[in-house]
Amino acid sequence: MPRFSREQQRKFVPAAAVIQQPPRDEAQAVGYTANPEVTAVQRQTACLAQRMCAAYGAQMRRWRTIQTGQQSNYTDDWQNPCWLRAVQAMQELGCQSPEQYVLAQFSANVPLAPAQLAGQAARAAYAAFKQSCDARSRGQWQSESAVFQSACAEMQANRPHCDARQVWEHVLRSLRVPLSPLFRYCLAVAEDMPETANILRAAALDQYLRDPLGFDKNWAGKIPNDLRVTADALLTVTI
Repeated sequence: MPRFSREQQRKFVPAAAVIQQPPRDEAQAVGYTANPEVTAVQRQTACLAQRMCAAYGAQMRRWRTIQTGQQSNYTDDWQNPCWLRAVQAMQELGCQSPEQYVLAQFSANVPLAPAQLAGQAARAAYAAFKQSCDARSRGQWQSESAVFQSACAEMQANRPHCDARQVWEHVLRSLRVPLSPLFRYCLAVAEDMPETANILRAAALDQYLRDPLGFDKNWAGKIPNDLRVTADALLTVTI
């Protein structure tokens, strides 16, 4: 076996007293790649995959809790390659929001499994979801307002002893009046009816989560801030 002199050994084995150079940080490491733009795209895709996994987990826990009545502790591995395939499918459809893409998969009775999110069924679910949400939210506030005013007028005629606030509160709580939970909740909050708002909040949040961007756009200024904050907490993933 070859032997090395002390001088040669010092060249191969760093002394403990010598401060070693730390490894270059992540930002510096990117500069050494031959294709930095490719690396940036890969990082962005990985972040989208992580967001999609987290959004799917949040929606699955919510869905299972509703189905079973018990708190779900569902988790999934965001490093699974299926999330990268799902992100690619999402982008091919022109969608840039993993949260919205995941919401589409939960619009049906039984959501698809993570491994199916890049398939044709998932793509079709998103297309149907987007088309349905856009068509439904456009003009919905005006049409529901007309229904609400008509119901209030009828009730006021039948109950002349009630004041306007009592009539409003009764109509907002009545299941016989064809109004959506979100519309009811928005009016209850706007008119400072906390008890009625508390009754309607869960159903309103569920409706709002189906298309938060669409409702924010088509019901501008109508959505209560607390509902928006809660939805953001459920859907936004910090990377």
